[in-house]
Parts: sequence; C-alpha cells; structure tokens
Amino acid sequence: MRRFELRPKANLGPLKEFAREELPAHSTLQAIVLAEPDEMDAEIFLRKVPLWTRLLRKEKAAFEKSRPTRGERTSRPEPPSTDEAQGGHDE
Repeated sequence: MRRFELRPKANLGPLKEFAREELPAHSTLQAIVLAEPDEMDAEIFLRKVPLWTRLLRKEKAAFEKSRPTRGERTSRPEPPSTDEAQGGHDE
C-alpha cells in the first residue's frame, strides 16, 4: 500500500497584495515576492520569511536614510526673484 503525505500549503496571495500595494515599484523585495508562486509548501515559505524580513528592514533603512529630516532643505530649486521673473532689466 502506497503512503501519501499531506503537506501544508501557504497561500501567498495576501503577501503579494501587500508587495504590490505597499512596496515601491523599484523594491527588490517586491520583485522577489511577486516572482514566487501563488502557493508553496508551508515549510519552504517559513524558510524564506527570515530573508524577506531582512530585506524589508534593509529597504526601509535605505528609504529612511534618503528621506530629508524635519527642517532639512530639499533639493528643490529656488523660485526666481521678482526681478528675474520680470526680465531682470534695470532701466
């Protein structure tokens, strides 16, 4: 008699939805999660979670590092002065 093993599955639908809606388009984690199958063995899923978590933390830290802090100037150009906007000619 042949024995069948039932292996629990993990549904990645909610994780993929999070990746699509919450992660930026250039996110490496987003690309990795969306490349996974919609369902996988729970054991494999649980092995991947620590890597995904580390990657999420690194991406979050890089994002926060690149964001200007409160009171810090952004790289927006200054608006032209009134003289420059009117042509800047002295008469």
